[in-house]
Amino acid sequence: MYWRVKNLGPEHLIRMYGVHVALALSLIVNVFLVVTRPNLSKMVTKEQKANFDQFVRTVTNQIL
Repeated sequence: MYWRVKNLGPEHLIRMYGVHVALALSLIVNVFLVVTRPNLSKMVTKEQKANFDQFVRTVTNQIL
């Protein structure tokens, strides 16, 4: 008896392996984000954050 050759189209492959591709892309993006995260010494200081927070509150109050 001969083996029947399956015609695997793109739709069939997406249905079979779509979740695997999505998981792989998610893992790659997450690894990229972890590797390229900003340096802790270059983060925003508490003083800069407070100044920015005050600025945002002032602008918001003027708009409203």
